[in-house]
Amino acid sequence: MSKGEQLEQALASVFDRWVTNRDQTARTEIIEAFLWLPAYLAGRYTGRGEEYDDLYQTGCIGLIKAVDRYRPSAGSFRAFAYVTIHGEIKRSFRDNRIINLPRSVTGVSVIPLPDMAEDGEDDPGIANFETRDALLTVMTELPDDEMGIVLMLLSGKTQRAVADAFGVNQMAVSRIYKRFRAKVRAELYEE
Repeated sequence: MSKGEQLEQALASVFDRWVTNRDQTARTEIIEAFLWLPAYLAGRYTGRGEEYDDLYQTGCIGLIKAVDRYRPSAGSFRAFAYVTIHGEIKRSFRDNRIINLPRSVTGVSVIPLPDMAEDGEDDPGIANFETRDALLTVMTELPDDEMGIVLMLLSGKTQRAVADAFGVNQMAVSRIYKRFRAKVRAELYEE
């Protein structure tokens, strides 16, 4: 059992008090127990145009929203909170126009990079979110033409079709995608 699962199990009665009675003391306990999550995510985005403290504050707002919206039927609170906090941080970048992510990129939910998420994560849900996070991070750093090529490949187009659409040869598309995969892999395992 992972530490996150142990934490959720230890807080099960606290979650129950919050969900059923809206006990403010229980809400505070949950928030305090999971403050490590916005700290972790803020650390991942530090140095990309916003200060750690601002990112942490934004992440804490995401954590509060996650606690307020969580229902046990949604599954793991940790995974639910990760998505909510990550969304708040990404929204702050988008709102401040530090990162200009196309909506089509943020809608990518299936990532054809299965070999990258097999590094023994305790929680496959977190592994998937971290893979998506790494994908989005690398996508924001790509030149526009390479981003277009990668988006077409991720949407299921063949390398030949992408090459024809961009007026390049299939080998160039293959090299761009190989570099992209290497960058995502490096982002995933940088820590």
